[in-house]
Amino acid sequence: MKVLVTDDGKEKSQSWEATTQKDFIEWFNNANCSLTGYGETKDEAIVKLKEAAIVMIKELQSLIDDETIGV
Repeated sequence: MKVLVTDDGKEKSQSWEATTQKDFIEWFNNANCSLTGYGETKDEAIVKLKEAAIVMIKELQSLIDDETIGV
């Protein structure tokens, strides 16, 4: 997986964007998913992207652990 980091040059609170560059179809069986983090700096955007990834992982783990869903 690659992360594309871009700056729109406007020097605003969300000028930097960090986005995953991976087709998740391979992992999630035809489900599309992307993660994006915005920030005033490149580092902040990357931190926000990592935070979004952690939230996604926790939600997926919750789904895996949900015993009410039949397998």
